[in-house]
Amino acid sequence: MAVAVLGVLSMVAAVLGMPVTAAQAQGVGVPLVNETFTGATADPEFEGFGNACLTGAPTGTAPGPGTHPLGGCPPNQVGPVPPSNGAPHGYLNLTDAGNDRSAAVLYNHALPANQGLVTSFDQWQ
Repeated sequence: MAVAVLGVLSMVAAVLGMPVTAAQAQGVGVPLVNETFTGATADPEFEGFGNACLTGAPTGTAPGPGTHPLGGCPPNQVGPVPPSNGAPHGYLNLTDAGNDRSAAVLYNHALPANQGLVTSFDQWQ
């Protein structure tokens, strides 16, 4: 689900008309961003909101309000969740099965794309 949100956010950024010069344009089929979220860390350009965390990282603390670097998930999550410290087989975890949870991930970097974007991801929910 997180990667779907990321893909949507990326497309929205492209639609908002970020300027692209000929020098910035990427060739067809050239990846602009490649992040699997399976390790203990993620590209620092990715910012977490809400409960977003990485299951590949060691157990962390619950994030405060606003944006935060992606780190380990807090202990005692609700429902079936992947174990912490699972790198290189971790996941981007947006929420657990608790009530009233929300989260998102934003790639806080302009993407030079003048021919649209194609996103690819795996998700489990």
